[in-house]
Amino acid sequence: MKNITVNISKIAEKFFNKHTDIYSKFIENIKSIYYNNNHNVDIKAMKNYNNIYRMRIQKYRVIYKLVNDEIIIIDILAAGSRGDIYKDFANK
Repeated sequence: MKNITVNISKIAEKFFNKHTDIYSKFIENIKSIYYNNNHNVDIKAMKNYNNIYRMRIQKYRVIYKLVNDEIIIIDILAAGSRGDIYKDFANK
């Protein structure tokens, strides 16, 4: 079984402190994908970026980077509402 390590940026941590349900759903989705091979999660690769993906959870988006396949290290780069997340991410 693969180990999953999650690193959260300060911006994402601030968002998740206000939206604990979104963080819980993100973790649940990640486990579902990598442990149960469930492909019913709305994840898309970000164009023009290597190993960076966005996950849709309700009206929010979580942008994360997959670092390693054996021991999965996930860096959550940003999280926020659909309208603002891409602008904030592009300005990083």
